[in-house]
Amino acid sequence: MPTTLSSVFLPLLSRYATPTPALGALEPKIILKNSRSLHPVSPMYHSISLPVPLRGPLPLFSTLVPNFTIEGESTEIMEFTCEDFKVGKCKGQKLVDGVIMPLVLQPPEESKNSTNDMPSLLLALEKNNDWFKQMIIKNGAVLLRGFNLRNAEDFNDVVQTFRWDHVPYIGPALRTSVFKQIWTANEGPLSETIAFHHEMVLMKPYPEYVMFFCEVPPPEGGETPIGPSCRVAERMMEEFPEAVKEMEEKGLKYTFRVPPQTEALTFIGRSWPEFLGSPDPAEAVKKAKANADIDVEWLPDGSAHLTLAPRPLTMVFEGRKGRKVWFNLIHLMYKKEVASVTMMDGTEIPEKIVRRIEEIIEEESIQFRWEKGDVLFLDNLAVYHGRRPSLPPRKVLVATCKVASV
Repeated sequence: MPTTLSSVFLPLLSRYATPTPALGALEPKIILKNSRSLHPVSPMYHSISLPVPLRGPLPLFSTLVPNFTIEGESTEIMEFTCEDFKVGKCKGQKLVDGVIMPLVLQPPEESKNSTNDMPSLLLALEKNNDWFKQMIIKNGAVLLRGFNLRNAEDFNDVVQTFRWDHVPYIGPALRTSVFKQIWTANEGPLSETIAFHHEMVLMKPYPEYVMFFCEVPPPEGGETPIGPSCRVAERMMEEFPEAVKEMEEKGLKYTFRVPPQTEALTFIGRSWPEFLGSPDPAEAVKKAKANADIDVEWLPDGSAHLTLAPRPLTMVFEGRKGRKVWFNLIHLMYKKEVASVTMMDGTEIPEKIVRRIEEIIEEESIQFRWEKGDVLFLDNLAVYHGRRPSLPPRKVLVATCKVASV
């Protein structure tokens, strides 16, 4: 049975730790026998959890570092945290390539009974800003839980501690500005599912980070499931290597019809003046091309017919271990009433491939129940998300930040 204790002071001046310069300061990289990867850990504060088999020198390692956790059969470093956060758990977490998704961070024990943990949270985020960003990239998803955020103003304060630029939403979903950088999430009917996607995946630019805040958790359903896009890409390449290669080489072409007036009872009912940023057709065409690389044609009923091309099938982003991610909306726009997707030259995508994409994305998905005050940070360049149907009420807000560099 593994023993879990709260904190570990590192680095270790032993053969298990090798100091290396990183992030502007001397930081160790923990090098373990039976470990497949190296992860930098700040030298000032730590709790570390490694799922490793109990063999070789590892019992000695846990003796040298008494507050150490050894669990499981993987040989990958799972998670480490600083003194200002306690690693928690939530039902639905999964181990993905050796890391927990989402990583749950809670207040440390001493502030557990605080009626308002916002001041301490903001101080902790300011103090550990770079470390927290590393955790988002490393785990793909980080869930802050138990800090008693109350409203959009609190959420905005959390977002602004990172000093990321705001990426305004461009797209068909109905959303309302709430407070500064904070918007409502998709306002489509709660009874319907929102398919998995990366935020603004077809737009240029798209955000590197997406944050969700649960102000009112639904009584039933309404989860925001997430998943690792690299796993989808790898499984598709394994099952359909020739089709994936063809789509990667040719690129994808999407078309989409946008109504002249907003249609409230749908996920994608935003009018083209809102979508394209201007009620003037000529100005809207210019903005669409300049801001998002979208071509516009006008239909007789006043709708806008948008063409988004070429767009990639997969992407490789800097700092994500060089792995391809499944960065497209084939499953969402395939042969829909108001949308379509083909290869760039017009070649149809076989339906069996689209159905398999849907299955794999669902199989790789992870979901947890929202709790009031939760904040979920996603690496939008590695993790997709969606929405399950729910009973009302449900109020989840969103912020999209930092223009992704490609």
